[in-house]
Amino acid sequence: MTPARGKNVERTAATRAALVGAARRLFEEQGYEATSTGDIVSAAQVTRGALYHHFADKLDLLRAVVIEIQEGLIEVVLAAALAEPEAWDLFVAGWTAFLNVADHAALRLLMVDAPAAMGQEAWREIDDVYCLNAVIAGLRDLIDHGVIPEQPLEALARVLLTSGNALATHIATSVDPAAERAALIPVFVHQLEFIRPARVEAP
Repeated sequence: MTPARGKNVERTAATRAALVGAARRLFEEQGYEATSTGDIVSAAQVTRGALYHHFADKLDLLRAVVIEIQEGLIEVVLAAALAEPEAWDLFVAGWTAFLNVADHAALRLLMVDAPAAMGQEAWREIDDVYCLNAVIAGLRDLIDHGVIPEQPLEALARVLLTSGNALATHIATSVDPAAERAALIPVFVHQLEFIRPARVEAP
């Protein structure tokens, strides 16, 4: 790659990042519907042509924002999970980290505004790539470590993810997220126990 081409690639990446960053900030602050493409290009300090060079429309830009949020969530979840030495504690820590995410504006955008704008099917496709697959991987790890028995995992992962997403939405949109987390996360963690077989104490 020539130096000139390298600089063009860097400028292109920087412009795209500026658009995604500006859009995310505005979507979180004032909502997707209330944000215009003019607001976004002004905040990103780029031209309208630059926006349409990178994205088909505002909805396409929202999709990029949703992916960025999901990638950030996965990083948080994995960091918390991998800090635990035991398979079950790792699994629970991942869920707890997800529900403890402090960026409530991002969760509201992800869980409320995005599905409404994109449609449930398009939104779920992204959520499946990042979250459903992560839950399946976590369950597979539990099987590999003998914590739960071998079983079809996608249905179980879907049940857990649907519950977790609903709880995250409730927490993110509540008047007092901290109080809701404190009250509800222990209940959710307790409910996770249903996937573990009952352990019988030796006589």
